[in-house]
Amino acid sequence: MKQSKVISLPITLSLRLALPLAGTMLLVGGCDQRTPAAKAVEQGSRQLEALNAGGSTAAPESTRQKTYNEVVALAGGTKSGTPGEQAASKLLVASAQRGLSQIPADAAVAADGKVRAMITLTQVSLSNWSSTNASADAAAAFDVSKQLAEIAASKVEREKEIAASTQRQGELQKQIADLRSLAKAKLEQADAKQADYVKQMGTTQQLTAVQATPIVEAANVSKREGDQFRLAGLKIAAEADQIEPLLAEAKAQVEKGTKQRQDLGEIEKSLNERQASAQQEVAARRADAQKAAGEIDKGVADIDALFAGEIASEYGKTLDALRKGLAASKDAKADGGTSASMSIGVAQLDLAETTWARAQATLSYASLLESLVQATHPLPNASAFTTKLEAVTKEYADLMTQTSDSFEAAKAAIQGVRVQDKGVTERLEKLKGLLESASKFLKGEEKDLAAAFQIQARSAAPIAANPAGENAPAAPGDETGAIRATLERFIAASKANDSRAMVGVIDLESPAAAQDPIAAATRASIKAETACRAKFQKSQEDVIKLIPLFGPLISQQSAQQAAVYNAVDPSKAEIQIAGNTARITGGGLPFPIPMVQVNGKWLVNPGALAGGASTGPAVQLYTKLAAITDAWANDINAGKFADANAAAADLGPKLQALFTSIGGGTPPPGGG
Repeated sequence: MKQSKVISLPITLSLRLALPLAGTMLLVGGCDQRTPAAKAVEQGSRQLEALNAGGSTAAPESTRQKTYNEVVALAGGTKSGTPGEQAASKLLVASAQRGLSQIPADAAVAADGKVRAMITLTQVSLSNWSSTNASADAAAAFDVSKQLAEIAASKVEREKEIAASTQRQGELQKQIADLRSLAKAKLEQADAKQADYVKQMGTTQQLTAVQATPIVEAANVSKREGDQFRLAGLKIAAEADQIEPLLAEAKAQVEKGTKQRQDLGEIEKSLNERQASAQQEVAARRADAQKAAGEIDKGVADIDALFAGEIASEYGKTLDALRKGLAASKDAKADGGTSASMSIGVAQLDLAETTWARAQATLSYASLLESLVQATHPLPNASAFTTKLEAVTKEYADLMTQTSDSFEAAKAAIQGVRVQDKGVTERLEKLKGLLESASKFLKGEEKDLAAAFQIQARSAAPIAANPAGENAPAAPGDETGAIRATLERFIAASKANDSRAMVGVIDLESPAAAQDPIAAATRASIKAETACRAKFQKSQEDVIKLIPLFGPLISQQSAQQAAVYNAVDPSKAEIQIAGNTARITGGGLPFPIPMVQVNGKWLVNPGALAGGASTGPAVQLYTKLAAITDAWANDINAGKFADANAAAADLGPKLQALFTSIGGGTPPPGGG
């Protein structure tokens, strides 16, 4: 809920009204009769005139209070005099009481300023509560369980493959070893037979042919047996040689599976580290949110204390003095004629304006409480704020009823009186308009504070963007219409994750934007988006999705971003304008949207977006991101990549290195 315009406390103390009335009553009673009442009126009038002798500069508070009290004591203490003189003295008392009311009224206005300052600080804390919780939600939504499950399944498969290959390797090694051993045995047998053959043939050198014949025959038998052993051994060795490549293949399969298992382990470790980092981010942002909640609780407590103390005291003193002045005016009614009627009307108008001002401070507090109750992320003490809101809303209604009653009484008193002071009629007309705007709530026809009192009067009805993409024409002077139209286009572009749609939505060309890292990253993203669609007929996001592991995370973040912005209702957003800047909150926005007016057009201010990313480490992040994206777009336009897969393969390591260097591993909001 937006704060209403501050209503000052214009209690009339004009001696130009009060003193002529008293003088008129003296003439009615006969000023030549120097009764105590006449003397009191004359002396009191001189004292009041003396307060204004310095012109527009008000006398010191102590002097004013002393003088007013003296006039009240002097004029109020007279017991003798004509009815006209008595009436004049009472009207002088009424004037002095109005003077006394101004002193605490000034203090009440100052207290109102303190309340509004506290409300503003509490609203900042509420904004911090919402934005930090939104950041925590986004970090909490970072989920790699699917990827981890896939990695776990792949590791199981690799383990099976490694086990099978290891078993195969062992079997082949045993088979080869057995064959080599058998071949060796056959060859040893062949060598033994060959040695026996040589030995037997050696014995035949000194024998006759007849004598050597049986020996030679036996030797030849050994030789033939040896040849058979050798042939069998060579065949077995050849069989072992044929199996050797199978063993090498089995070894390669074991090494490959082992390397794949190691790579999966490293990816799993990286994902777990990023998951842990996201969880740390959640914890940090939740801690920030709790700090903001504590600030909100303290802000509400401080506001309560101010209302119960200074506000109640100063407004109470103001109303007490005004009511005493009204009572004095009413006492003068019987003999005071139209002068008394006018004094009564002014006194009632003073009361009405005072209760109206008191009501506005209450309404501002109710507006804050309503924002706290309706916070997107429920506050820890939301139920207590709901109870407070009910009580403050009732108090507001009571004050408005008092305002209305005093206003009607002022009109009735002045009716038929020829009003000489134009300021009185202007005050009546102004108060009439203010009361009419609140009539529905006072009559019980409207329960919504914002609707009943037009708190969002500056937040005009939404104006849709025209087909050309520019802001639809707004009514003359309707800045909120143009701002809301830009907001709608910003939300639509964010949901679609379409960088090109940000043209004409984000300030990209002003001198300030020329130096802003988010604007630079957005310009580069627009360039890359255009290049991807022209060369690959794919969006930039679709190309990035082709990057292994990184792509699915981008898809997940895009879905989360779309979900966040799907919950935004631009028509309920609150717009605060300060010169050529504006700030949009509420309506489900995850963080405030800052805007700036450039060449008559309202645009999202990148330098102040989401609290600002133009200072600190974020400068380096967005600057590097802009450089990487811009260079990648240039390469696409130059035809460096054969297809989208090649472009993704080129970009992936660069983005991974960038986001790893900042300790996150996930892309930042906005920009490229």
